[in-house]
Amino acid sequence: MAVSIDLPATQRAIVANDQLDYCIRDDVPLPPLLPDCVIIKTEYVGLNPVDTKMVGPFVKPGASYGIDASGTIVAMGAEVVAAGRLHLGDRIAGAAEGMEGLRPQSGAFAEYVSVDGGMALQMPDGMSFAEGAGAGLRIATASMALFHSLGLPAERLRTALDPKTQEDNSDIETTAAANTVLVYGGATSTGTMAIQLLKRCGMRVITTCSPRNFDLVRSYGADDCFDYRSPTCGADIRASTGNALEYALDCITEESTMKICYQALGRCGGKYVGLEPYPETADSRRTVAPDWILATWMRGLPISWPEPFGTQGKPEAREFARNFFPYIHPLFSAGQLKTHPIREEPDGFEGLLDGVALIRKGQINGQKLVYRTADRRVGTAIQAAA
Repeated sequence: MAVSIDLPATQRAIVANDQLDYCIRDDVPLPPLLPDCVIIKTEYVGLNPVDTKMVGPFVKPGASYGIDASGTIVAMGAEVVAAGRLHLGDRIAGAAEGMEGLRPQSGAFAEYVSVDGGMALQMPDGMSFAEGAGAGLRIATASMALFHSLGLPAERLRTALDPKTQEDNSDIETTAAANTVLVYGGATSTGTMAIQLLKRCGMRVITTCSPRNFDLVRSYGADDCFDYRSPTCGADIRASTGNALEYALDCITEESTMKICYQALGRCGGKYVGLEPYPETADSRRTVAPDWILATWMRGLPISWPEPFGTQGKPEAREFARNFFPYIHPLFSAGQLKTHPIREEPDGFEGLLDGVALIRKGQINGQKLVYRTADRRVGTAIQAAA
């Protein structure tokens, strides 16, 4: 049986209007309570690069905006109640389904947000809601890329935390010679999470970023850092890995970044995964198997975004999520996965719309913009079709 506290009929949220603008409304219906989901009352929301790309055919009039949120559980579907892991009042970080026309109340930039119960992350006591607002999508994306697409051994995460003693065992070597993985764009929010997950699996992590972020990525566990602007970046990585690198995660996924990843992979080839459709012109080696992922696929539901993002549902991605997140929950709730550096901005939803422009202009580097939903300012709007 589902459980819930008394909830209002409507809420404040950022939605798309008929002119394909994003606007703030106070009469938006709450999301329905689905059997496998929880509803959280949001405290903070976080901006992601994908939010800045919701333009043109991605904009669905009437749909709510955004993916990342943190807050407190106020309702639980019957399947979540039966599972027994979550409870009313739990502090949660999670990823929603922003700008989805098939489920228009599913976005995160709202006072109440629906989150998949199996992927809802219980925040550790020392984590603030502001920090939690940067966790959901980066964990889902990094996990799907590394352990679903690249096929790395997720079971190694079991050695990262002993569930009986809650002692950190992440420094234990799981193999005599741990595998090496390239994380291109290590200073991104997905990059810093990927680095941590790989280190928890006992792997060596090579990463690229600006030299000003070398200390940042090393603080998350990166073993070696390379300047992505160097004309010999790919060759230098290939030399440092003995011409034997097999795995590359590209957190930027542009033609230039894919070329560097392909240059870095060893002579026998390997696997490459991007975070959006990769440019086929850069798929230059037959011995490299390229792929790309979208974290939203893990819900297993149809997606109405334009091709190739849209889908009738990916049950294999849903099955992966169900099997994988039990590895993540004890790590996250015990505070063993660090959040990305956050930059708390003022003015709530109004300020968030300004933040979209900051990201589009390339003015944010190595930080995640987060906003407190209770904050207010005189309303504004941003062109979604720009």
